[in-house]
Order: sequence, then structure tokens, then C-alpha cells
Amino acid sequence: MGNDDLGLLRPHLTPVELGRGQKLVVAGEPIEHIYFPEGGVATVVSTLPESGSTEVGIFGRDGLSGFCALMGAECSRHDTIVQVDGATGLRIDTSTLIELMEQSPPLRALLKLYVPTFIV
Repeated sequence: MGNDDLGLLRPHLTPVELGRGQKLVVAGEPIEHIYFPEGGVATVVSTLPESGSTEVGIFGRDGLSGFCALMGAECSRHDTIVQVDGATGLRIDTSTLIELMEQSPPLRALLKLYVPTFIV
């Protein structure tokens, strides 16, 4: 990420401690915050009534939670859960990040590139 975009984000990022089992995104609920883990791991979990739950994705300091909100979705179909004790990260209001993406085409392009990277 370039210095200009980092400077744009920095005033809106809040350092947070993330606890094991903490849900960063809850399936079916509005995504109010985007989390950028700095230390630790989170998984994206799909739950089906007939077959239980399974992890469908994993990310750490290279990723972010709730990226579907950046693509226009109001909620996710999956939970995102912190998997380790002592994790840390940065949190930003989803609406603020979307506004910043509208102001900065390079930031928007960078964050949207995360989607195919995560899916692969």
C-alpha cells in the first residue's frame, strides 16, 4: 500500500485486541467494521443446518475481514472467527472505508484485488 493511501486510512484505524473465538463477521448481520489482523489468524466458516460447519477460508496479516462489504454486500453468508489467543489488529468502520475507497482509486483497486487473491 502506498504512503498516500496509508495516510488516508491511518486516522480512521483503531488498534484492537482480538480474542480466540471472537466473531469479526456474523453471518446474516450487517458488517459494521472491517478488521486488518496484525498478528493472529482468522477463518471464514460456512455453516449449513444439515451438515454442520466447515472452514472455507483463512487469513492473517495479509488479509481483512468482511471484504464482501467492500463489494457492495450488506452482510456475509459466513462467519469470520479469530482462531488464536493474543491476536491483534486494526479496525475501521465499514462505511468509512467505503468512502475512502471512493476518494482513492488506487486504494479501491488494491482492496478489490484482495477478493480473487482470497478466493484462490
